[in-house]
Amino acid sequence: MSEPTTQPNDLPGGSRWRLWVDGCGGFLLLVGNEFSLGRAGTRKHLLPHSDVDSTVDIGVHADWPRKAGTIYRQAGDYFWEAEPSGRAKSADAETDRVVKGGGGVARTLISDGKLLGIDGSASVKLAKPSPLSTTAVLSVAPPHRFDGHVDAVVLVDRTVVMGAGRDCHLRHRDASQMVVLVYRPSGWVGKVGLDGEWLELRAGRPTSMGSITMTLESA
Repeated sequence: MSEPTTQPNDLPGGSRWRLWVDGCGGFLLLVGNEFSLGRAGTRKHLLPHSDVDSTVDIGVHADWPRKAGTIYRQAGDYFWEAEPSGRAKSADAETDRVVKGGGGVARTLISDGKLLGIDGSASVKLAKPSPLSTTAVLSVAPPHRFDGHVDAVVLVDRTVVMGAGRDCHLRHRDASQMVVLVYRPSGWVGKVGLDGEWLELRAGRPTSMGSITMTLESA
């Protein structure tokens, strides 16, 4: 997949975005390689007189700790590292790949379609549906929900694929063609199919690509 040759300049660089897609839903797009999870309402801030960040990137309305743990992406794979107070479920040594993270803490491989090992009422699943990208999608089973009124959380690794097929990160039942979104430090661009022309996504402005209309905003 070729990358855009133009540099979009209407969106500031950032790691958190919300994407609202007409007829599909709202999605939190997170760019990076580490993503912390915990109980919704734990907002990003620094503790007074401390350089320790007490926040989570992904909040879930559930009976979870303030911070349950962190997802790490490494060489296209995703690993779960539970907080000591995160009430993590024990790993199944026969099915789970366990590696050592920082400080020798165990990190468990999160396979495609597998639930995160968090003890509590909410079940969060990670999926990697597209062979074109190692971007992953987190979903939570009802009646629980993510913070911020979004339907899913996308852990972005450069590209996000949208369309009607099962191999798309964001599935839109009315999409007539696949849409590919690409993140660069200067912003987002997208195109219809693999051979379409790149279009810039401008903050707060609806953008139509094929049959899909979407609005991007900084989160």
